[in-house]
Amino acid sequence: MTFLSRRMRIARTRAARPARRGMSLVEVMVAMTLLAVVLSSLAFLAGQASLRTRKAATGTYRAALANELASRFSSLPYDSVATYLRTDTVVAGGTSYIRRTAMIDVPNSLVTKQVNITVIPMASRADSLVAVVYRARPTLENVLNTP
Repeated sequence: MTFLSRRMRIARTRAARPARRGMSLVEVMVAMTLLAVVLSSLAFLAGQASLRTRKAATGTYRAALANELASRFSSLPYDSVATYLRTDTVVAGGTSYIRRTAMIDVPNSLVTKQVNITVIPMASRADSLVAVVYRARPTLENVLNTP
C-alpha cells in the first residue's frame, strides 16, 4: 500500500460521512434539562438546611431561656420563690418568647414545691418547652451540731 492510496482512502471516508460540527439542538435541550433538575434539587436542599438550622437555633434559645430561670429559682431561698412567679415576654435571637412560671404543691409532700417554667415562641406556639425545678424547704436543724 502506497502513501497515495492511503491518502485517497482517508479522503474517501471523510467524504462518505458528513462533517459534524458542534452540538445538535436536542443535545443542548437535554443538557439544559439536566442542569435545571440538578440546580432545583440543590436549591431545595439549601432551603431545607436553612429551615432545620433555624429550628435548631429556636430550640437552643428556648432551652437557654428556661435554664436561666431554672438556675434563678434553684438559687433563691425557699420562702421567696413565690414572689418571683410571673409571665413575661423575652426577645432572644430575633424571636419573641413568652415565659410562664407556676408553682405547684408536690403530692404527698409538705416541704417540696414544684416550679414549672414554660417557654413558648410567639411565632409557633406548638413548640413549647417545659422545665421543672423542685424546691424543698430546708431543715431547721444544723447537721454539723449533732453528736
